[in-house]
Amino acid sequence: RKLTQGAPYGTGVGMELLADSVFEFNGLSAVSEGITLSSPAAPKRAIEWIGASDTAGYCVDGTADTDGTAQLYLEGWLWDNCDMASPGRLAAMFDAQATVVAQGGSGVTQNANARIKLSMGPYPMPPYWQNRTLETADQPRWDFGSAREPDLVVVSLGGNDFNHQHGNVPSNETFNAAYNDFITTILGTYPSATVMSVCGQGSPAEAEFDPDNNRCSPCPHVEAATDAFWASATPDVAARVHYKLVPCDGSVVTGDGDIGCNGHKNTVGQAKVAEFLAPTISEVMGWEL
Repeated sequence: RKLTQGAPYGTGVGMELLADSVFEFNGLSAVSEGITLSSPAAPKRAIEWIGASDTAGYCVDGTADTDGTAQLYLEGWLWDNCDMASPGRLAAMFDAQATVVAQGGSGVTQNANARIKLSMGPYPMPPYWQNRTLETADQPRWDFGSAREPDLVVVSLGGNDFNHQHGNVPSNETFNAAYNDFITTILGTYPSATVMSVCGQGSPAEAEFDPDNNRCSPCPHVEAATDAFWASATPDVAARVHYKLVPCDGSVVTGDGDIGCNGHKNTVGQAKVAEFLAPTISEVMGWEL
């Protein structure tokens, strides 16, 4: 489930000064000749998630006891768990292969705390997604043609472009253009895929933990960018893109028993988000729950 982390100390200075985490897989061997292994049936469907910390399952296995500690910042990856986050849960609900491309703090035009480039490195998510097989190396390039095309791509980006920026946020025009370019690139890369843009997933209590991390405050920008895409696209292309707000008013995530470490959702909170999104995915894709 969780074998390694490509950049355990982040993609900024941590990746420059500290070695990457590496896991080498050499195969499987049976302890007895009487044991036979058969390949599991391939999932019926494929879903790809592109996002930031919530998508990556940051702090899903954590508790508030670690908040503010050096261990959280140096070894925060120990509490990551995208298998028990909404991507893994939704994949299981719909018998889907799950691909998760996510990095805590990632944005579309800029990453969280963009003024501190040593923290996150120079690139937001789109260049990583388009050009790399591994986040930590510019070669080899990912060969999209060699992999299974997803039926659905869930994009959960935009919050970090506006939160934690000390007022240095993109204009609506800049964000709309970058967001639309990325959605257009995804649709062109996956000619048969549907895209669902998702925003929100916060709780009423999160502003008390971090006043600059209201997950729903950037959502009007994400929704406006999706509206702009619909307005500029041909009807057949526009019909492939959907938008869904996961409210932050306590109707989904309450902040009581569903938060892990550093203000992020634990397994309970992630399960609530998955249960909220499942009916919409079912309706959009025509998949039975």
